[in-house]
Amino acid sequence: FATFLVLVILILLFYENEQYGKRKIEKFILLSITLISTLSTGGIISYLLVLTFYFISKKMSNEKVILFIVLLLSGFYILNFTNVSNMVFNKIYVKNNPSTMSRTNSIKTNLIISMDRPILGNGWDKIDEVFQEKSYELLGSSLQYGENSFHNTNTLLRILSTHGILFSYIYIIGLLRFFKYITKDKVKNIILFLLYVIVVSNENLTLNCVLYIMIFLGIKYKLEDNYETCRN
Repeated sequence: FATFLVLVILILLFYENEQYGKRKIEKFILLSITLISTLSTGGIISYLLVLTFYFISKKMSNEKVILFIVLLLSGFYILNFTNVSNMVFNKIYVKNNPSTMSRTNSIKTNLIISMDRPILGNGWDKIDEVFQEKSYELLGSSLQYGENSFHNTNTLLRILSTHGILFSYIYIIGLLRFFKYITKDKVKNIILFLLYVIVVSNENLTLNCVLYIMIFLGIKYKLEDNYETCRN
């Protein structure tokens, strides 16, 4: 849930369309409150990265300066005078926390098993078995770290280890073209893709239709651009 909230905030902030931007601040505040209420560590960290890049990349109008100050003061109060900070961020510092272990293990294990079958991947029917076996080999008994330590939560790397480089290339190109529709700036386009990678590293969304809609929309925009180029 937190992952989709961050993705909506990402698109809301960077989509270069005046009509879409009506009442943007109200939408942003509502989404931000909802996201923070989830107490999702990965979601909140991704949210902070998105905000940081947004304020760096935009000219600071008076409205944005006020919003930025309010966010800073709100964050300072939450971190210093409530228990939210401990609830959200303590798991990062707790040794062998299952949630943290699952994130780090997903990166390491997917990269290792993708090297065994780099072109076409391990296949959908085998990936869970291969991932579990390699995780046990790397981490040891599930009783030591908790069963959650073996969850494959990194969307992009799971796609790489499942389907290989060829499909991952199509996936990446589709997303880059989708973000090009959001913003025409090439540098922002790449950074938005990198932010997306960070956001979806917290959940296994390989079966979620929303992400594939984004990919096919990106491919559609690329085909339309190629068609217009050929006509001209």
